[in-house]
Amino acid sequence: MVGARPQDSIGGAILRNLANSDIPGGVTGISRRAVENQAFPFVESLEEVTEVPEIVLAAVGSRHVPEIVEASARLGAKAVVIFDGGFADIGSEGLERQRALRATADEAGMALLGPNCYGIANRVDGVALFAQEVRFDPQGTFALISNSGGVTDQIVGDGEQNVEWGYIVTTGNEASLSSADFLAELVDRENCEGICLFVETIRDPERFFEACEKARSLHKPIIVLRVGRTDLSRDAAAAHTGALAPPARLLDAKLKHHGVIVVDTIRELLTTAALFQTGHRPTSGVALAAQSGGLIELLHDSAPDVALTYPGFHPSTVEKLNECLGPYIHKSNPLDWYPSPREGILQALDAVGHDPNVDTVVIVTQYNYLGPVGSPDFGGGSMSLEAAYSLRDSGKLVILPDPLAAPAEAVAAARLNGAVVTADFGTTLLALNHLYEFSRSHDSAEAPTTRRSAVSFGRLPRSGQGAMDLLGKYAPVSASVVVDSVEEGLRAAQRMGFPLVAKLGSEDIQHKSDIGGVKLGIENPEDLTQALTELLGLDCGPILVQQQASKGIEVIAGVHTDPALGEFLVVGAGGVWTEILKDSQISVLGISRKAIYDMLTRLQIWPLLQGARGEKPVDIEALIDVIEGVDRLGQDLSGQIESIDVNPIIATPGGAVAVDIAIFPRDEGDATHSGTRVDKLEDQ
Repeated sequence: MVGARPQDSIGGAILRNLANSDIPGGVTGISRRAVENQAFPFVESLEEVTEVPEIVLAAVGSRHVPEIVEASARLGAKAVVIFDGGFADIGSEGLERQRALRATADEAGMALLGPNCYGIANRVDGVALFAQEVRFDPQGTFALISNSGGVTDQIVGDGEQNVEWGYIVTTGNEASLSSADFLAELVDRENCEGICLFVETIRDPERFFEACEKARSLHKPIIVLRVGRTDLSRDAAAAHTGALAPPARLLDAKLKHHGVIVVDTIRELLTTAALFQTGHRPTSGVALAAQSGGLIELLHDSAPDVALTYPGFHPSTVEKLNECLGPYIHKSNPLDWYPSPREGILQALDAVGHDPNVDTVVIVTQYNYLGPVGSPDFGGGSMSLEAAYSLRDSGKLVILPDPLAAPAEAVAAARLNGAVVTADFGTTLLALNHLYEFSRSHDSAEAPTTRRSAVSFGRLPRSGQGAMDLLGKYAPVSASVVVDSVEEGLRAAQRMGFPLVAKLGSEDIQHKSDIGGVKLGIENPEDLTQALTELLGLDCGPILVQQQASKGIEVIAGVHTDPALGEFLVVGAGGVWTEILKDSQISVLGISRKAIYDMLTRLQIWPLLQGARGEKPVDIEALIDVIEGVDRLGQDLSGQIESIDVNPIIATPGGAVAVDIAIFPRDEGDATHSGTRVDKLEDQ
């Protein structure tokens, strides 16, 4: 341990943790100043260490870190933990110094943790190489991996959720070891039952997502709180640890594709982890009970998009409720028990908790309703705790949410009774929904979709007839032909019939309608002659004459490539409304028809596709055919494109057809264009 001093707040915490740790080879302190009354010996320099250290902890200013890393490499140390910042977290100059540290370590075959981190606390084995004081008892079953020490403080320091951590890892700037390395290690540990992460970026996506798949196969939950939903957040991540945070929507799609639970707040992470740590994996319904219909209403409104089910009570339960509750109380789920005597409420909650139709019981609680915990007047909370105690052997998950923060005593008492106290309604339902989705996904897991191998088509067309011909190999497209004159257009019309569309055929003009380059609703030869004359007058090359699709709902499907995360399928409201409505869904490329259907159901235009206001529903299977074709085209062009836009796809009751496509090849795309695509995707 280099540099830590007892009188420093961080240094003192490190020394106390080392003194309390079970480290077989012992600890040696390094300090140029005299240090007394410590649990292990101190010397003045690393050169005085006679044995090869497993790990060197560097709690020195950033200007001294390079010499410590170099000395550690000369000693043959296996790893160095760097607590101090002042590297990639301060900009380009610091990044160069950090790269030099990495080069020194790599040459010596030595791992680096940090810089700018708190270190590691392994509570399971009783070892804390950590810059905040760590308690070793009780030992938990969940792990936390965090890019940020401050966020770690917030997560670990929040005792209200009573999540017990077995491992706490902070990775900081990730000069060498990253969150992916620790995730891969912890997934394989039998005593680690779930892993929570706070990530600013994922520096080794391939290893990270391989570990996620391993966790899915072992039924271990991974819960990720990520940043990057706003430009300000991404800028702050770069300033904090030098991380380039990916667009959140892309990262979310990638994480969910690999079975990861994505959360938005620290509270949601903690509540979700607390429910998972109970070991319950419910798949059937939820029973709600409260002493107020208003509380039940607020509970439902707090998370309107959560898709939990609340089945009717079994007839035997209703019979028991009739016996213990008054005649004016509805014996239904959710159950509002007011007004009822205390003994009747406890009997009712016991009956609800043993109902065969439910495997989770949520009892809305007000711990401070009549007085503090333990006072003679404390009523509402103690009654819920009694109910939890009576249900501890029922095999049901019991959750006690309080609209206000519950006292720590109540949290501890509930935990002893096998229940979980949560602090607010919305987060409770979000966390419970995560638990149900995880459980059901493993009960009815689809076979993974096999990705297609890339195919080389030579020089890719950007748009126009060539691009339409390429798409036509994968999906139904509207018939079209390229013409150079009015006469050619009229001959094409005789073959295709009216109505027609005429538009500029140049690959270099993407938004043709903005310059009057698209003529719709051409019903006869006279209209076609006028349209072609006007378009040829723009002197923008040949004209594309195309059959006009029947009136229908316009949908966009496309492929977007992120350099770090891979390729994504984008589906949304199409036509001129794409950038206005910002109605889209994103998934990793290479998905099943069912997954495409699920994307469509989450669009705001889904009611239109279903036939709103008396209209006939569109042919959803035909629409999926087209989107699936775009997905397969994207897979075949893997590594060759920046993006593909198929817009619009016209969906009607009689089928679906692609009308236009733009392809942006990777070798022809420039940085400005690529950035614009990312910005548009973020806007959507």
